[in-house]
Amino acid sequence: GVAALLGRRGTSEILDQARSRFRSVELAQLHEAELYSNVPDPALFQRSTPTPLGKCDAFISHSWHDDPDKKWQALQSWRVEFIAAGVSQQFG
Repeated sequence: GVAALLGRRGTSEILDQARSRFRSVELAQLHEAELYSNVPDPALFQRSTPTPLGKCDAFISHSWHDDPDKKWQALQSWRVEFIAAGVSQQFG
């Protein structure tokens, strides 16, 4: 489990490592076809950017075994609601 991934490192070391490795990709830059393959795509990594912890809008974990069409629809539905909520907060 998680303990095996963390090993015998302390919390500050683990957070330092997370801070140095955390990257994000804007959902608007993701293409539906990219959800169909479970093979790592270096081009997708190239579109990611180093991101400070707490500065991305959402962290989405998923399984490559999930239905890609349903996954894409769920992501786009979330995106529409997220954008609408941001607009209503700006002008609400």
